[in-house]
Amino acid sequence: MNKKIQNMIEELALECRKEDVTLSLSALDKTGICSLAQVGKNQKIQHVIVNQIEQWEKNAKACGCPVCKRKAGSEEEDLEANDFSDTPDWLARIIRGDF
Repeated sequence: MNKKIQNMIEELALECRKEDVTLSLSALDKTGICSLAQVGKNQKIQHVIVNQIEQWEKNAKACGCPVCKRKAGSEEEDLEANDFSDTPDWLARIIRGDF
């Protein structure tokens, strides 16, 4: 990932912290290097991540390819949008690639 992108992510995180804005941002380059910025209280970051997953589900369903359909279908079965009690468990499962 080039230095300009890394600097922009860092600057955005600093500005969000200064303005008391919750942020969860991840950027992945073509080599697999990932840059992550999270700012805010854990509960608010959790809410932002849930919103990101919901958007991902919509995008996966709209894609229509077999891989996305299968992944979106398993997400639907495993996640309940209004129940945050198991969020750490299913986030760990997503990170491991269980879906």
